[in-house]
Parts: sequence; C-alpha cells; structure tokens
Amino acid sequence: STELIWQTEAALLLNGFALWLKKPNARRPRDLQWVNPNTVGISYTPGRGLIFKQEGTTDNTSPWTEDQVVYFREFHPTDDVGAGVGAADVAIEDARLLRYLTRFAGRYFENGAMPVTLLGFEYAPSQEESERVEKWFQKMATGIRNAWKVLALRGKVTPTILTPPPKELEMKELNNQARHNVAMAFGIPQTMLEDAANYATAGEHRMSFWQDTVRPR
Repeated sequence: STELIWQTEAALLLNGFALWLKKPNARRPRDLQWVNPNTVGISYTPGRGLIFKQEGTTDNTSPWTEDQVVYFREFHPTDDVGAGVGAADVAIEDARLLRYLTRFAGRYFENGAMPVTLLGFEYAPSQEESERVEKWFQKMATGIRNAWKVLALRGKVTPTILTPPPKELEMKELNNQARHNVAMAFGIPQTMLEDAANYATAGEHRMSFWQDTVRPR
C-alpha cells in the first residue's frame, strides 16, 4: 500500500533500516505490517541467523527470525548485519549546527537582546553589594518588556559586553554550507529549498529530484 511504502522509506532515511512483519499465512501485501524501527534491536545468532527483538510493546510476539519478517537496510561500510547508514545520520551534525544558530538568535531576543555582560565597579564592592547590583541589572535590563528602558545607577558601574552581536555570529557561509550538506544527504537539489527564478525553473528542479532521487529509491 502507499502508506506501507512511505513508512518504509521514512524508516530507511531516518534509521537506516526498515522492517515488515509477516502475518500468519501472509500471501498478500496487506498481510504485511510495518514495524517501528526505533523499537527493534537486531542481532545475529549462529545457526539461527538474524534475530529481531522488539521492545516496549504490549502485543509483543518477537523475537522474530528472518523468515518471519521482510528486512530492508541501507549500506553500512563496517556492518553487514545491523542498520545501515541513513540519510539522517549523515545530516545530523549539520542539522544540529542550523538548530544551534536558530536557538542562539531566539534566546538572544527572548532576553531582550541582552548579551552576556560583565559589570565593572570603580570601587571594590562587597559580595553582598555586587550580588544586589547584579540581580537589579538582570531584573531591569533583561526581557523584551525592558528592551527600551532608560536605567540610572548611583555609583559608576561599567558594563562590558562579552557576547558578540548576532551580526558577527550570523555566519552566512556556514549556514549555507550546512543547509547544502543536509540537502545532499537526502538527495534533494538545494535549488528546491530556494526561490526558483520562474515556474519553468521550479519544474525542472522537481523533475530532477524525481529522476535522480525518488525514482532510484
């Protein structure tokens, strides 16, 4: 079925392998049940071959032998038995980088665009006084609602910005390279992630994705 096909492809891309469970007397495609690969462990037993053990399910009929399942796997250069290398494994580090860049920008503005700041006193304050000023500064100068406030202090306190501004951390080339690597890992033309020049160009990109990635899979 269509659902079985897309679930299988999703499992291969994300986990490096996919599994169908053959129901008793299975003779038709509808007698095959997709199994979530995140719940299955694969091992090899001499004399029995591959063994598939499912964990965390209520109607657990495993372990299953090779005769009881249909097993798909991506290629793995050092493992001939277990899960192969899925596209998600290849792209995960670049995807994390994009996530960290987004998280930094989000956290920066959540805190009222207030970077990490060092407060310098012109005198030597006591521990209690320095903590009091620090708490006051955090309360009055952070948060979106305080982004445009004017502050006044009795003594001279010199704030020093430690965190570079987002403009310096934009790293546009790094962002583009990470996005390019993720697209390549999944076989997606990067042009499909960007605005095409016109409708004809967009059509060519979709056709290329179909011919070069989807059809072979």
